[in-house]
Amino acid sequence: MKVDYVAYRLREIGEETNIVGDISTDAETVSVLIVNPDSGKPADALANEFLRLTADERLFLQSDNSEPALLHVSVPESMTYLQVNRLVEILDDVAHALREMFDDANMEEEEDEPWEI
Repeated sequence: MKVDYVAYRLREIGEETNIVGDISTDAETVSVLIVNPDSGKPADALANEFLRLTADERLFLQSDNSEPALLHVSVPESMTYLQVNRLVEILDDVAHALREMFDDANMEEEEDEPWEI
C-alpha cells in the first residue's frame, strides 16, 4: 500500500535527521511525531515550522489539535505513484532543512556563551 511506503520512507528520514519520532498508519494516513533531535521529546515549534515549509506544496498535511507535534499526512489510494514519490521528496527535503535549521540555532546559542579558560 502507498501509505506503508510513505511510513517506511519517513522512518528512513527519521534515522537520517532524528526529528521523526513515532510513526503510525491507518488506511490512508501516516501520523508522525516531530521531535527534538537532542531530547527525542515532542517538538511543537519544529512541527509548526514543518507545516509552514510545506504550506505551498498543497499537501494533505495537518497537525493534531490535542498534540501539535503530531502531524497527519494523507495518502489517498487515488494518488499516483509519481505523486507519492513527490510527497516523499518534499517530506525528506523539509525534514533535512529543519534539522539544518535546528543545528544552526544550536550553534548560535553556543557561540553566545562566554569562553571558559
